[in-house]
Amino acid sequence: MENHKIKSPFSDKFLLGVFLVFLTGYALLCLYPIVNMLAMSFSEGFFANRGDVILWPKGFNTESWDQVLGSERLWRGLWNTVLVTLGGTALSLVFSALFAYPLSKTQFPLARIIMFLVVFCFIFRYPIIPYFIAVKNYHLMNTLWSLVATHLIIEMNVIIMRTFFRQIPEEMEEAAIMEGAGQGTILFRIYLPLSKAALASLGLFYAVNYWNLYMHPMLFIRKAELQPLQIILRNMLSSAENEGGNSAMVKTLTSPNTLQAATIIFATVPIIVAYPFIQKYFAKGAMLGSVKG
Repeated sequence: MENHKIKSPFSDKFLLGVFLVFLTGYALLCLYPIVNMLAMSFSEGFFANRGDVILWPKGFNTESWDQVLGSERLWRGLWNTVLVTLGGTALSLVFSALFAYPLSKTQFPLARIIMFLVVFCFIFRYPIIPYFIAVKNYHLMNTLWSLVATHLIIEMNVIIMRTFFRQIPEEMEEAAIMEGAGQGTILFRIYLPLSKAALASLGLFYAVNYWNLYMHPMLFIRKAELQPLQIILRNMLSSAENEGGNSAMVKTLTSPNTLQAATIIFATVPIIVAYPFIQKYFAKGAMLGSVKG
């Protein structure tokens, strides 16, 4: 019998061009809010209030940035957020690896039961009131540990790490055991060095999660000196809407819209700057983590 191939009415180059146009348009659509906020932050308040600012500043000035960068509480909130993000991400990666490693072993008798509990907790979230009471009973209120400890392990990240570990050939572990290596040595000398892509991906997930914490600081942090960046930004945006400026001259240069734009850019720039350095690991880790269950 002759093999009849179904011919596509469109050439591969045409389809590739369509995909490129679509993805380029989508990327520009995602980029527009950031560019618009950046342009508005350097614009005069009069033009921002009229909605005249789109992609380029109008009435260029830096008064909004002077107010934002001159805020002591903003820098204090940034410092708290950096501490929580860096420390929390490092601890979360360690604990996730320690948790996922035994779950990736078929000879571990409780692996299936624990994985069922992990998936169950991932699907069914905790009730907020018992959660709040538990944090309070552990004496974590008004401490930065309340933000780190409550996000130390995220179920989905454990599943990804376990999946990645299961892709590493068992022959490497068997050879290490024959050489006298223990499980700790195998994890830290073999598994983790081979898991840089997964660690970079999960590190980004954890870092973004810690950086954007909002509800938990609202619940657990009452001291002003311990509030993270997101809460400080919320307070600054609220005061900007109520005040609009500090003097008659400033009011002509700034507005709530320009101040909000500057604070939003201030909060998002660190994550945007960090992403290109781990992009290759992130893309590789995201694909490898979904190949094998």
